[in-house]
Amino acid sequence: MLCYGMQEKFCNSAYIERFLKAKGDNVKKAAKQLRNCHAWRDSLAIDHLIADEFSAELAEGAAYVSGHDDE
Repeated sequence: MLCYGMQEKFCNSAYIERFLKAKGDNVKKAAKQLRNCHAWRDSLAIDHLIADEFSAELAEGAAYVSGHDDE
C-alpha cells in the first residue's frame, strides 16, 4: 500500500494522479516519489506543525494559513 497511517487522508485518485502526471505516467517513478514524499512528511511531523512556528514567514507574506488569509 502506498498510503498508510495518517497519510491515508491525502490518498485519493486525484492525489495519486498528480504523482503519475509529474512522472510522465511512469508507475515505478511515481510510486517512488510518493513514498519519498510520505517519508519526508513523516520526518518533519507535518501533521503537528502550527502557524506560530512560522511567524516570520507569515508576517512577510511568504506563507499563509488556509482559511485565515486576508486576500
